[in-house]
Amino acid sequence: MNEISRSSFLSRPKTSRLILLLSIAVFLYYSMSKFIFTDVYKFAFVGAVYELLWLPMLLLLVAVPVGSILILVNKHSKKRPALVSILLIGAAIIMLAR
Repeated sequence: MNEISRSSFLSRPKTSRLILLLSIAVFLYYSMSKFIFTDVYKFAFVGAVYELLWLPMLLLLVAVPVGSILILVNKHSKKRPALVSILLIGAAIIMLAR
């Protein structure tokens, strides 16, 4: 039987690239809301987009490090994008804490 395992999904280069792109999106979302748009409700469109994306970004803030750690533990995967992903999510969490 040809069974797809979780390790084969984690060992794909596209998976680590996807995790990296998601972490970049989360980092940009929180950095733009913190530094560029200090008052996101000043413009109606920016406030609406911010309100629509806050829950997915909060979920990704938790899910991306878990996926990155699973990639780092896997022997047959690219580790550099996962490490950069963890660093970006860590920076986003530090931005949120301040």
